[in-house]
Amino acid sequence: MQIKSYSKKLFILFIPIIMLCVIFSKYCVIDAEAATNRSIKIEEVRGTVMIQKSAGVKLIRAYEGMTLQQGDRISTNPYASLRLIIPDTNDEITVSENTEFSIVNLDEAKENKRTKLTMWNGSIWAKVTPLKHSKDKFEIGTPSSTMNVKGTNFFVGVDPNTGNSSVFVGSGIVNVSPNNQGSGDSTFVFPSQQLLNNSGDVNIVDLYSLIRNMDPTLIEAILRSKAAIDKENEQYIAELQQGQQLNKEEINRLNQNLQNLVGNIVNEAIQQKKISQQEIEKLIKKLKEQYNINFDLDLDKTLPLQLTDAEKEKMALLQKLEEERKKKQEEEKQKQEQLKQQNQDILNKLQEQLRKQEEQKKAVEEAARKKALENLQLKLDEEKRKALEERLKALELEKKKQEEAASDSKSKAEAEAPVPTSPSQPSENPGPVTSDIDTNLAKVKATVPISSERYTEESWSRIVFALGLRETSNSEKIEKTEAIKLAVAGLITVIDHNLMIAKSSIPTNSIRYTPDTWERLVAALAMNETNDSEKVEKTEAIKNAVERLVEIPIVSELVIEELSVGTNYIKVHWAHYVNATIYEVYLNGELVKTYDEIMDVYNFTDDELQSGKSYILEILALDESSNVLANKTINFQTENPIEDLVPTP
Repeated sequence: MQIKSYSKKLFILFIPIIMLCVIFSKYCVIDAEAATNRSIKIEEVRGTVMIQKSAGVKLIRAYEGMTLQQGDRISTNPYASLRLIIPDTNDEITVSENTEFSIVNLDEAKENKRTKLTMWNGSIWAKVTPLKHSKDKFEIGTPSSTMNVKGTNFFVGVDPNTGNSSVFVGSGIVNVSPNNQGSGDSTFVFPSQQLLNNSGDVNIVDLYSLIRNMDPTLIEAILRSKAAIDKENEQYIAELQQGQQLNKEEINRLNQNLQNLVGNIVNEAIQQKKISQQEIEKLIKKLKEQYNINFDLDLDKTLPLQLTDAEKEKMALLQKLEEERKKKQEEEKQKQEQLKQQNQDILNKLQEQLRKQEEQKKAVEEAARKKALENLQLKLDEEKRKALEERLKALELEKKKQEEAASDSKSKAEAEAPVPTSPSQPSENPGPVTSDIDTNLAKVKATVPISSERYTEESWSRIVFALGLRETSNSEKIEKTEAIKLAVAGLITVIDHNLMIAKSSIPTNSIRYTPDTWERLVAALAMNETNDSEKVEKTEAIKNAVERLVEIPIVSELVIEELSVGTNYIKVHWAHYVNATIYEVYLNGELVKTYDEIMDVYNFTDDELQSGKSYILEILALDESSNVLANKTINFQTENPIEDLVPTP
């Protein structure tokens, strides 16, 4: 009876809350829709492209069909590229090599789509379809500025050293706003125009500087965008003809430049040997057949861009500023060389002082040793004195034998050393492709000296001197830092340089080589080398360590679309991995489910788990030969049961 009474009172208390939820339900729906997330699909990958997922730490390798979300960070390796498609807007983004950017904003609120990428370095060609709503946004941000467009084909490049950005517009309009407050108003860049290094001066495109910062991937992207560029520029010319901003002669000149814009870009790319005439012809054929893109491009009939006197004057000014910038860089480089030479002179003087001090020290020690020996001999009788002399002769003979043995060991090692051979020319069937890391490690092995001082006494003295410099003021600290940098740079030999290149070419997404082999290499490099025999031993240890480096194949991660865990269940949805034909699901190491049907999204549910218990769920994507293509490991714990809040009578 008490339970029924309590339940009735509890129900009465909840009635006002339920009514409020009904009244404000439409507002709740709007708030939920405000955070609707969108996605970007990887349409094409060339080379090694690494992805750091939002809120993730581990880097995974990009693959075709992979879905990217807001917060993901992308980086392309040398000779790599990426083509992205935003499905709901049909925007296309082509990313060249050595580019790093993040997906900062990718959402939809009240049917208004917002897309923003932030670039730190590299270059991108963006093909943005006309935005449907006035509040739709497509932006690309850089360390120095933000580009806002409304349906445009344009290029953005970011200098990794300065953070300055350059913008070229093929069609449409780009509004460039500086990120730093007080640095100037926003600048509009129109078709065929270019904004260099955030200068604020917009001029007709300098084809040489534009193509210099492009690779063939972006040239291909421009060709793929040609139909859209031509269509958008035709509309632009039509709007100018209806308005009164330009006269007929100016419009005709601009129209001619826009009609020949892509052709001039391609011709400049051929002239700079970024791409060949034959490659262009193959590319056009591929675009027409594979992508059903039709356009005419007769490079022989392409007219050069026509510049006004004002544009020519501004172009000359920009080129002059570029020359002054290069001259300033050269002067700075010469100052660094002069500083380096001054430091070298100081080091030479220091080394001479150290040599003289060492000679004086040895002379004093030798004189003291002889004096002590003479005093000892005077105190000894004839028999003990003769015994001491015999002992000294034996020690001198033993020292001479050790030196001769070390010399013989050195000569033998040099005689047995293999002579490095030049690589043979590749045949028509080159066989398995050798990775950059393997090639660089092979260079390491070929350049390991058989027996020689990897570092001279002079270079070590340079380090000692640099570390011993005073640093009582900021200027002295800067001077000491530069001296240390120069001294360390002077220690690099051929093997060190090649090892550095080899290590830098290892992808950062996973352990490419086993930890024990790297530890073996580190231990070999740290070995003592105070005499010839130790140097030979160290050289052999380095060669063995390099030879035994074992590569681990990279396995990508499956993309989890949805994951939920309750008191007795787990539900997980994941996207199909390209070329996978079978999926296996393991729970705490035991196979619990197998999928052999290819679908876009796979669902797995287990609702018979124990509450409050830890589990390990692993999903493997396999090909027809049962090779693991990708996997995903999920460590989770089911929730504890919710206790009954209704009090017992």
